[in-house]
Amino acid sequence: IFFRIFVGSSHTMSGYPDANDFAPAAGQGGFLASPGADQSPSQKTFRAADQQTLTPVTIKMLWSAEQGSDEVFRVDGQPLVQVTFVGKVLANDTSNNTNVAYKIDDGTGIMDVKVWLESDDTGMTQAKDAENPGTYVRVYGHLRQWQKSLNVVAFRIKPIEAFDEVTYHNLEVIRVHLHNTRGPLPPMDPNAPVTTPMKGTMPPAAPGPTPPSTMKPDRYGSSFNELQTAILQVITNASNKDLGVHRNDIYNACSSSWATPNVVENLQWLVSEGHVFTTMDDDHYSTSLCV
Repeated sequence: IFFRIFVGSSHTMSGYPDANDFAPAAGQGGFLASPGADQSPSQKTFRAADQQTLTPVTIKMLWSAEQGSDEVFRVDGQPLVQVTFVGKVLANDTSNNTNVAYKIDDGTGIMDVKVWLESDDTGMTQAKDAENPGTYVRVYGHLRQWQKSLNVVAFRIKPIEAFDEVTYHNLEVIRVHLHNTRGPLPPMDPNAPVTTPMKGTMPPAAPGPTPPSTMKPDRYGSSFNELQTAILQVITNASNKDLGVHRNDIYNACSSSWATPNVVENLQWLVSEGHVFTTMDDDHYSTSLCV
């Protein structure tokens, strides 16, 4: 699901290698062949710190990037200087003696990527093994526009050895987007009490009056609070145990004593702990407890 919400922003992340590790030397295979080559005036005015920014992105985010009058691509108001993304190689083209061209798909879109081959001391280009179709890779490069078509000029492509890197990258994209659109998180107070329930613990008892007399809190043991006991009672009284009870019927049965958000929270906790499970769809619930 989260593949469809990828967006990015320009922000240096500690989880990624420093851009200096991959910066190509001058004169390498048509990429940065001379000082200032392939740079717009606005790009030349970037500060040195800006030029080292490496932004985790997805291909959908690249296609959605906005380009202003200064010809600089931006996402969330931040310039895209150097970008990195992960994806699967769909095809490669090694017919050109100076570069290797790829089509890469990351699940959000497809992007053309070009890697210039390096030159040796004699000026001859060196052969480079191309990544085969079906291989997952990480790309480092720059977003460029040529004849109204976007492409990425990469200065490094490396195969992904562990698929955890794909998950990590996707989470990093989301984190950077939230940082740039909502600001950084407030500083954490080391003395503040922890209020988020941990797995295996119960959420705090929901406020409200004593459950109706038809509810029997002790019937399920002492491991449940009053609201959870009430939810279990509603599910247990279902006429069809196999079909279960619709979530709206649970909300309505508990609405006289508890607010709906509290009912939702405690119902989700019962599901996460295995006391309640869904049946015919995600809206019908039954219980595994014997009563």
